[in-house]
Amino acid sequence: MSLVKSDACQDNVDGIAGDSTSGDRDTADFDTCTALLRHIPDVIFGWHIRPDGTQQISFHGTAANYVGAAPTGSGPAGLPLHPDDQPRWQQALARSAGSAASWSFEGRYLPLTGAARWFECHVLARDDKGVRAGVVLDSTRRKAAETAERQVKESRAELTQLKHMASLGQLTAGIVHEIKNPLNFISNFAALSIDLLDELFDHVANDDRAQIEEASALLATNLGKIRDHAGRVDGIIRSMLLHAHTGAGVRRPADLNRLVEEARSLAFYGARAKDMSFQCACDTRFDPTVGIVDIVPEDMTRVFVNLLSNAFYATEKRRQHKSGTDYMPAVEVSTRRSGDTVEIRVDDNGVGIPDAARQLLFTPFFTTKPSGEGTGLGLSLSADIVREHGGQIRCESGEDGHTVFTITLPAPRRQVVEARPFGARETVRPR
Repeated sequence: MSLVKSDACQDNVDGIAGDSTSGDRDTADFDTCTALLRHIPDVIFGWHIRPDGTQQISFHGTAANYVGAAPTGSGPAGLPLHPDDQPRWQQALARSAGSAASWSFEGRYLPLTGAARWFECHVLARDDKGVRAGVVLDSTRRKAAETAERQVKESRAELTQLKHMASLGQLTAGIVHEIKNPLNFISNFAALSIDLLDELFDHVANDDRAQIEEASALLATNLGKIRDHAGRVDGIIRSMLLHAHTGAGVRRPADLNRLVEEARSLAFYGARAKDMSFQCACDTRFDPTVGIVDIVPEDMTRVFVNLLSNAFYATEKRRQHKSGTDYMPAVEVSTRRSGDTVEIRVDDNGVGIPDAARQLLFTPFFTTKPSGEGTGLGLSLSADIVREHGGQIRCESGEDGHTVFTITLPAPRRQVVEARPFGARETVRPR
């Protein structure tokens, strides 16, 4: 393939735009494009390929100083290709020879000085005279920016995982304590039941019907309590597993009210794990019509746990500051259906959030907590998850008043009732 160097830009423009019979409009359009391309910072040069295969530089861009005015390499219009990319370039030329469609190529080239740089070449479709026009740009800065962006995303993912593991560790500590109580009850009622069985055998041997009925009733009561406490342990463990599970990011039907309740329990256990003296009234108001919603349960559980944990944190900080007063920490979590959307609200009477800080709440790495107590990722990740679900999250707060976080999610009413929804007014008081 031969290379032709032009002495005048206008001659090259005429070569691409065609002779005078192709019309002044084509030439004017090409002149306009050329004028614009010359001022793009990363353009090396414009070029074209004639039907006989010869390549010709149409104009030099602002990045042409990397290779000079008359490059003599084997790449597009003489660009000095990196040896490792020459085979791919030849293959690209061979593939495009029999096609009139546009195509692109990315590779490395060797500048006059310094290390190899990246370039990208974009070639337009062949015109009616068989000529292809194209542009070659230096893409080193773009590649560096992409690499930096990828590294930031990887670092953020690692920090997110570390934060999740730290949260998991705190919740685990709280759950160990919470599980211990029902397990003690189960153990005690099981021991009582064994004693009752011994008494029952004696009553059966003596054919004492009244005592048999009384012992049987006590035994049934004990077994019912064992079942209830075992169900409590099962619920705690299931909530923990849901929070720990990374999932595949697949949406599936979930009982939203039950999910929020499980998150409330997890957040409360986590707060108790950090401080066993933690006390906070937590009211729940669940709208039964919310029903089943298509979401990624694992992701939304993390959002709810994060919001509730922040609410408990805010009330605890205010309690510490208001020591000796009649302040009563309180958090309320509620759900409500409005047409084809559902709303989840977390309301606390904690320390509040100043206006200046509220504007930055969902910014990555921004936190209102003291150094070492927050990563600044919880709310930004929560906002990302809510947006991925097509929803919105907002915050209303005063510097010395209650704070409300509201999540709105799209949730069209389901035509088929799949399960009885969880939802009734319930007040949970600290034990």
